[in-house]
Amino acid sequence: MNRCSVLFSLLLFLFFTTPSFVTGQGRTPLPPFIHNSGIVINPKDPSVVYASFWMYGVYKSTDYGKNWQPINHGFKNASVYNLVMSSHDPNVLLAGTYAGGIYKTKDGGKNWFEINTGLTRSTIWDLSRDSEDPQVFYALTSIGLFITKDAGERWSQLPGGIPGSPPDQQMTLFAVNSQPPGLFLQNGGELFRWNARGWSPPVLTDITFIRSKPFAYDSPKGVFYAGTHRGLLKSTDGGKTWDLLFSGIRFPNWVVLDPTRPGTLYIGTDGDGVFKSTDGAKTFGPINEGLKGITSHKIFGLAIDPKNGQRLYVAAHSIGLFRTEDGGEHWMPPESFPLPDFAEIAAQEKAAVLESASTSHSLPPPPADLLIHCNRCHGWTHPILDNRTDVIWRAAPTPRDWTATVGRMGRLAGLDDTQKATILKYLSDHFGP
Repeated sequence: MNRCSVLFSLLLFLFFTTPSFVTGQGRTPLPPFIHNSGIVINPKDPSVVYASFWMYGVYKSTDYGKNWQPINHGFKNASVYNLVMSSHDPNVLLAGTYAGGIYKTKDGGKNWFEINTGLTRSTIWDLSRDSEDPQVFYALTSIGLFITKDAGERWSQLPGGIPGSPPDQQMTLFAVNSQPPGLFLQNGGELFRWNARGWSPPVLTDITFIRSKPFAYDSPKGVFYAGTHRGLLKSTDGGKTWDLLFSGIRFPNWVVLDPTRPGTLYIGTDGDGVFKSTDGAKTFGPINEGLKGITSHKIFGLAIDPKNGQRLYVAAHSIGLFRTEDGGEHWMPPESFPLPDFAEIAAQEKAAVLESASTSHSLPPPPADLLIHCNRCHGWTHPILDNRTDVIWRAAPTPRDWTATVGRMGRLAGLDDTQKATILKYLSDHFGP
């Protein structure tokens, strides 16, 4: 994430997290700020819904998305990029963070703990699971794909690195099951399939690349759908060949199928809201009534109730969560969504990380002048505290080599060699190999 995008996000945050604004009719609440949201629904009890947020951590609803509460106990880093739920136990979830590694809960989010053994990168661009083996999960990083076969006790890197162009921050991972078509990776607008020899050549180009899931798989029919810049495509042979279904939708970055109504599809777009088809993707129509806000049509999350296809959830970029109970005819914001106290989050995260560091290494906290240098460099400090001295270290306490990170971010921040060396020594002493 570059400095311009960080600044833009922070400006949106300052605007949209204002508790209310005054109109002629009184005070009207504003919805929450959102960035890079994932939405996960409990298939056994669809009243339970989870959502992840960059800077906000994880929220949970137990009444179909009407009311939400933060569930962040145990996080040392609340910048959660993605969530995945166990295929067998809906109380088990994994959360991938920006520069904080992976966290796990076994009790539906009451408590979270780190599961970073074996990971050599702490920013997790995406997470996925094996739908048949509850012990198998996948974690996508900038250097390649990691796998755990024991539900996160230990991770190991699969061969092959990242195929295609240099790793993009909008990479996404998609697993439909453990058999073909299996596991897919989107990077730089190209789609790759995993096989026994590693990643295949591109099976599709011109994929809409944004932090999203422009893919869906109809398991009973064996049909794979993909949203691309050309439109919505389908494949009936596991991605070997593709047919164009519909070309009238720009930037289709989310695709979901109604599990209760064959032929009904929903598409979330980057700028045009949500579209619906009830005739197997022959025609689509917009369904944006109630999606209000200047960026509400930039859909960064889309999920459907597995037992009631009329109930869906969307995360609109920088605006908030919306839900519908009538298949998209009307969208509604949450009835309550308590905004976090960033000062409290900062204190909790800082205390947790420093406690971990002092327990493991008996080292003092970093000196103030070092924090100033680090805060000039977005990447290992908390984004909401950039340019301040009360930094929160984003580093997971898993041993890792910080040389490349400090070198890259130090150049961006304009630090000299002495400053970079000082920062590298501190991070290596606390979190190094």
